[in-house]
Amino acid sequence: MIPSQSTLHLRASELWRPFLSVGERAVTAILIWQERSAERQRLKGMEDYLLKDVGLTRAEMDHEVRKPFWQG
Repeated sequence: MIPSQSTLHLRASELWRPFLSVGERAVTAILIWQERSAERQRLKGMEDYLLKDVGLTRAEMDHEVRKPFWQG
């Protein structure tokens, strides 16, 4: 799956994690979890031919969307 621009931004922000306050780390985690959940919902709605385009089988997609939001 191709990461969205916001996902790339959030991953880049993880590099700064040691310099963030506890509150900033909490907000960053929540944003990452929200984006992860949204990506999994988008995957869930994809047709088989679209899953094939991104290199996933239906079984792989099912496995991914069943993961808890906090799990990468």
